[in-house]
Amino acid sequence: MLLRTAVSATLAFLVAAASSASAQFVTGRRPLCTSAGTPSTVFVNCTNFAPETGVMAGFNVDLDGHDTIAAFKNRMNPWTNSPALYGMFMKIAQVLIGQTPLDSRKEDLDTFITQIRGQNAMFVVSIDPWYGYNNVSDEAVSLFALKMQELNQYGIPVLIRPAHEMNAPWYPYGMQPTAFKDFYRKIHRAVRAVAPYTRFIYAPNLGTGYPWTIGDYHIKPTDPDFPLADTNNNKVLDTNDDPYTPYYPGDEYVDWFGCSTYWKGEYPYNNNQVVPDNFILGQMSQVLGGGLSTLQWAQRRNLPIIFPEMAGSFTAANPGVPNIQTKQKFWQQIYSPAGQAVLPGLKAGLWFDYVKFEDNALRDFSISSNRNGTLAQVAPSFKSDLGGYGTGVVWAANMAMPSAGAACGCFVNNEAKQALADWTPPPSPSPTTTTTRGPTATALVQGNTSDGAVGPRVAQTFLVASALGAVVAVVGALFV
Repeated sequence: MLLRTAVSATLAFLVAAASSASAQFVTGRRPLCTSAGTPSTVFVNCTNFAPETGVMAGFNVDLDGHDTIAAFKNRMNPWTNSPALYGMFMKIAQVLIGQTPLDSRKEDLDTFITQIRGQNAMFVVSIDPWYGYNNVSDEAVSLFALKMQELNQYGIPVLIRPAHEMNAPWYPYGMQPTAFKDFYRKIHRAVRAVAPYTRFIYAPNLGTGYPWTIGDYHIKPTDPDFPLADTNNNKVLDTNDDPYTPYYPGDEYVDWFGCSTYWKGEYPYNNNQVVPDNFILGQMSQVLGGGLSTLQWAQRRNLPIIFPEMAGSFTAANPGVPNIQTKQKFWQQIYSPAGQAVLPGLKAGLWFDYVKFEDNALRDFSISSNRNGTLAQVAPSFKSDLGGYGTGVVWAANMAMPSAGAACGCFVNNEAKQALADWTPPPSPSPTTTTTRGPTATALVQGNTSDGAVGPRVAQTFLVASALGAVVAVVGALFV
């Protein structure tokens, strides 16, 4: 009797432990990392990947054939710090003629994965349905999900930003609340089924100026979604309408609130001007339609805030102040102790390190460009200012990230370890076939992974739990 009780209790404990491990891996909702670190180590919350203290410093490097992470870091040398986040932009669509489901950007994503490995940085990806929500195939969503799994397996946490600035009329997917929410949830279901170390950013455009007069994709009173956007029911889309809530996919799908913010000078942006004092605070605290400011809107939902795109802009053809004065106060208001004190909940920002044609001018948003004297005039001040803010700025080297290979392991101080040493990336699927590794495309987008193909680690844990369950049944029968 005692032997039967002891064996049953031991096996029941093992089954519970295996089941718990499986649940932890599938959901990724693990406890806060508490591993011992150096005094300067900032631990990242496993729930949403936000740092306990400070603001993570990141960059959107121009990866559209113009730059690489290695070249960016080389330009910024000597520099003792390395960004905690790197971001990129990509499109997702149907299987197009001569293109992959990711609109010929799969190769860019593969290149980026190679570049970001070993950086101990998080990856922030903006994935946009540029050709319309109806043109996003299940195969494309499945391929994207498996690429996110690949990043996770290399120990890289990912923040995903579906259809960024969807509340604005300047992108073809803009101002379509119902279609956006369906798209966001589809991406979320597919990715979280196979890539648990991913979190999602709800990323509308900053609501100041909503609903905007520029752009070609304004919602019309005859559109089926117009009543959703017309939150005050006055039959007109105006500044009294809520710019955020109509597009919100739901708390269960959102881990961060993110909005783009830029300084280009006063409209029509034809002068280089000094960033105003308290510019960022003014943007975030302005009361919008619906009666809340952006800060309040995020706080009501207990969401950490990220600026997935941010920068000041200098245009060589315009008169006005020097390059440095169009940018320095901007980053100071984000990262300085004074700036952080008035922006509660701000946990991350990615500088838009691009030079691009926008608003009828070639605009230099960068910190590191060789144009316009930026590298010589702006980068030293950026490095000096942020270096002086201590642990209030979270870099890769003082960030402890959640590990994909342990219940609550952390990568501390630039230990870029491969999460599963025996894992190899799946072969790239052809544009016309669904991958055989992991769930089918249909299963992924429907959130149905009952076929058991939910990634090697999950499958292994599931099999261990199942086997132990069988042992319990057999041993229990022997002692009856």
